[in-house]
Amino acid sequence: MLISHFLIGPPGCGKSTLANQLIKLQPTAKIISTDAIRALIFGDESIQGDWSLIEENVLSQMR
Repeated sequence: MLISHFLIGPPGCGKSTLANQLIKLQPTAKIISTDAIRALIFGDESIQGDWSLIEENVLSQMR
């Protein structure tokens, strides 16, 4: 069974910290970071860009 946890919150609230703690508890889990995807696509994680490009990458990583 696939279980997904979506961490949503304002910048600096600890989403990445929590994700990194969870990965220690479940090493086979995978972190899919929209910040990392935006950095890859646009060269800067702060650039919001075209959501359809980000969404496509997220869905691809979930498969």
